[in-house]
Amino acid sequence: MTNETLETIKSRRSCRAYKPEQITDEELNAVLEAGTYAASAMGRQSAKIVVVQDAATQVCKEIFDSAEQTEADGFAMLKEAGIEVLELSDADRSAIAQHVREEVWPAQEEILGKEAMDAIYADLKACAK
Repeated sequence: MTNETLETIKSRRSCRAYKPEQITDEELNAVLEAGTYAASAMGRQSAKIVVVQDAATQVCKEIFDSAEQTEADGFAMLKEAGIEVLELSDADRSAIAQHVREEVWPAQEEILGKEAMDAIYADLKACAK
């Protein structure tokens, strides 16, 4: 074994964190060539090499595409059920929240009791985190 090979083996480190940048085609080809010629258990030489470039972008795209389709399917089901979905501005949502705090919440507290409403509020607050 050459001294250079021995030094390479001794200085090898496992990689558990990766940079977001993609490697060059030249670097990728060198890694693939090394993997192709690497030894395998009992000389089976049956390793499968899978290359995934720009994985985070691909995964995010799949998630967003899936979410958009799910949302579209959900809105279609609501429309079929005769339910309208309104797009509300921040001002609209603030006005509704204020109405709920000032009118709806106190009325529900009279019906259910303060203890029950406090428990509901605590659950809602925990979900918002």
